[in-house]
Amino acid sequence: MTHLLIPENAKTVARIENELVLNYQYVFSAREQKAMLFLIANLEKGSDSVTVSIKEIENILKEEDKKWGESYTQIKDLCFSLLDKKFFHKSKIKYKGAFMEAGYNWFQSVVPLEGNNSGTFIKFRFSQDALPFLLQLREYVQINVKEIKHMKSGHSIRLFQLLKAKRNKNREFTDCTEAFYTIDDIKMLLGVEDKYPRFNNFRQKVLDTAMEEINEKTSIFFQIVYKYQNTREKKIDHLSFKIFDNKEKAEQHAQKQLKRGSTIEKKKREEPKELVFNFAQFKKKYAKVYALIHQKSTDDYAAMNQNGNMLHLDKLIENHTEGVCKLYFDCYVTQTNTKTDALAMLQKILLG
Repeated sequence: MTHLLIPENAKTVARIENELVLNYQYVFSAREQKAMLFLIANLEKGSDSVTVSIKEIENILKEEDKKWGESYTQIKDLCFSLLDKKFFHKSKIKYKGAFMEAGYNWFQSVVPLEGNNSGTFIKFRFSQDALPFLLQLREYVQINVKEIKHMKSGHSIRLFQLLKAKRNKNREFTDCTEAFYTIDDIKMLLGVEDKYPRFNNFRQKVLDTAMEEINEKTSIFFQIVYKYQNTREKKIDHLSFKIFDNKEKAEQHAQKQLKRGSTIEKKKREEPKELVFNFAQFKKKYAKVYALIHQKSTDDYAAMNQNGNMLHLDKLIENHTEGVCKLYFDCYVTQTNTKTDALAMLQKILLG
């Protein structure tokens, strides 16, 4: 019979590779996730298993507003449900036009053991597929079991992992992290792709509950902006999660955005209106230039009309004058035309 010594001060911070959190699907109840995260927190480098006492598991699973019930039944159900848990991702293999899923077990075995003080312990051995995501860490998210202790929704805890991993990736560079998901993608990650066909139900049962629990009980704060695929039909297609370190940071960000919007609007009002060519106004404002161009146009058309065969001569002169005035306006007033040939042609008209 194996006798075991369990450290009194168990660890409470679980570290999970971002790749698993951000790109794989796994579904747990709230109780299962609390137990799972506690086990991950106490997994030592170089080991593939964690041994915990029955008392530790009871402490994880007890909730203040729920009756604990019969310990043996509860713990047995928990152990075997964890043993059945899997995580999935889309493979690159297609079958009949669809990408097949690859699935892996979280645990290889769950075995009860007797400790040296007549206590009972349970040894959870992780699968070889899960261990790299828990021990060979490069970019990872840290989840404190104490933060999610009073959360009641498994979807809330899963979304908390997802959003915290997203926030950690660029926390140093911005006070707000924005993450975009299609409805199908976020439902897939939360394991509810076959549930809640009506978006309103998904929003009420999953998203609103998660927002309330995460914003009130954890170290991050988030808001959701709903993106419409068709604004006329009001069909929501994408979600934008705006993630902050806390509620105060979110409020500060909102104030900054409001102030920035006011500054941009004020700047727009103060900026001179875009200049648009108006021939009548040009003749008044640039009278000398107009007079010179009009005279040049009159002289040119007089030279071309020595035989007196041109019809509507005055109209032709006026149209030509307006065209040259427009060219002058574009080249010298708004400077929207900087082409060399345009400037050369205008100088030739004006200077002869």
